[in-house]
Amino acid sequence: MEYTIEQGKRYKATIELTGFQSWASNDMIKEKLEDYGFSEVTVAGDGSNRVAYASWFNETVTGEIPPQIIEVQEYEYKLRQLNNTDDGW
Repeated sequence: MEYTIEQGKRYKATIELTGFQSWASNDMIKEKLEDYGFSEVTVAGDGSNRVAYASWFNETVTGEIPPQIIEVQEYEYKLRQLNNTDDGW
C-alpha cells in the first residue's frame, strides 16, 4: 500500500503482527518507527495488535508502507480540557 506522510502532521497507525513478530516489544516497534524518521512515537497494545501514534517533521513523502501497518490516519492531538466546574474534583 502506498501512502503520503505530510510534514508537520501526527499519525495513528494500526499494526497487525504475525508469527514471531507478535513477540516484539512496544519499544522495538517504537525504535523501528523512529528509524523510519518519525518522532514523538508512542506504541500501545500487545501480541498481534498494536496502535502507534507518531509525528512526521521531515519533508512530505509518498511511498510504500510495511505490510504490518494495516491502516494509517491523520490524528489530531488534543489536550483534554480542564473541568472548570466547582464539583470538588
